[in-house]
Amino acid sequence: MPASLAEKVVIVTGASSGMGEGVALGVAKAGAKVVAVARSADKLDALVKEITEAGGEATSYVGDVSLESTAKGMVEKALSTFGALHAAFLNAGYYGGAPITMLEIDEIDKILGINVKSVILGIKHCLPAMKETSGGTGSIIVNTSVMSTSVTGAMGSAAGIYAASKAAAKMIMKYAAVEAAPEVRVNAIAPGIIKTAMTEALPGEVVESLQLVKRPGKVDEVVPLVTYLASDESSFVTGSEMVVDGGWAIQA
Repeated sequence: MPASLAEKVVIVTGASSGMGEGVALGVAKAGAKVVAVARSADKLDALVKEITEAGGEATSYVGDVSLESTAKGMVEKALSTFGALHAAFLNAGYYGGAPITMLEIDEIDKILGINVKSVILGIKHCLPAMKETSGGTGSIIVNTSVMSTSVTGAMGSAAGIYAASKAAAKMIMKYAAVEAAPEVRVNAIAPGIIKTAMTEALPGEVVESLQLVKRPGKVDEVVPLVTYLASDESSFVTGSEMVVDGGWAIQA
């Protein structure tokens, strides 16, 4: 039986597409009240409409997750709308880069802002609210990447800055788990190649060479793991990075 999120309030960043959108729909189906966060108001409106028309509860917050005002605002929206905050999926991410000798400062700032700074700011503002309102059941889930675990030549040298940003997010998660205990758990998921707009340009032969399961993962294969980590069923799990990668990491 799927994990229940009945009456839990869950923030999902990067909710306008891909894994974020899928997780927002999935946790709503599991009973959560959703605060969907992204930069696109139109896409968030459509997502909230889909959730509410299916009988769920949802609201949205429009903002850039690399800004502290967004992290603060999304938590305030959760508290003002639903009165509590139990879980957050800090999912927003940006895949970009270039070989190190060709990296432009704007690209470095964008990757680190979205993939690292947003995680720090999200935890900074979610954690106090969860400690105060979750009744000791708070859960923060960070979306890292299997690319944070090893060097993958098939992805090219341009992937270095992205992989480094995800490795940083993983270590932030681990130290946050120490700081947050015992009232709030902090974990991560490390996806391999999941079929989203971010990965659709990858050649099929690259996917097949990296993953033992010779296809991209599906968003629907990630949703149950996030739901589990957000639920009380994972009450003894914290400081862990759970890999969902079709067998990529074990080949490194």
